[in-house]
Amino acid sequence: DSQFVEVPLHYARLFKVFKSNDVTRIDLVNPWDTTTMMTRYYLVSAGAKKSFEPKDGIVVEVPLKSMACAFATEVSSAEELGLLDAIVGVSEKRYINNAYMRSRLDSGLVTDIGPSMSVDLEKLIKISPDIFFVSPFKDNKYGPIEASGIPLGMISGYLETHPLGRAEWLKFMALLFGKEKVADSSF
Repeated sequence: DSQFVEVPLHYARLFKVFKSNDVTRIDLVNPWDTTTMMTRYYLVSAGAKKSFEPKDGIVVEVPLKSMACAFATEVSSAEELGLLDAIVGVSEKRYINNAYMRSRLDSGLVTDIGPSMSVDLEKLIKISPDIFFVSPFKDNKYGPIEASGIPLGMISGYLETHPLGRAEWLKFMALLFGKEKVADSSF
């Protein structure tokens, strides 16, 4: 861990970012026991995955190209980052008010994958997003999705105690999609 230097976040407390020369590490803090970690991601440039095999986290080749979103808040983050075209699937489409996203849903470019707490796994597998952004819950119901091999992006922003901490989760998505500068200028 000494090779990684923490990148300070201003308000978010439920994720931490660390950088080394060629790897970014993101630690997601367990929101129900902040002394433990929920998930660790190692972000590496495309092609570097084979040479980097840590035992304590998930290696993600970045930038990602596609995503599915369980909640409309992730769609809003994607919009802020200029990533609406990266969205291939959404849950809870009735809560999506963005006209562009509605047109993508209506035209079939974006798939409705059903309710966020009971996603249609077959549809999700068919669209095969690089990541599925979800919110963690104590009674994790994401086991079948994890077993399918689709990586989960656990966004705990709704559990942050400060409103700007919630907003700062934009940086988590930005790191995965190579939009760090956009997020820094937005936040």
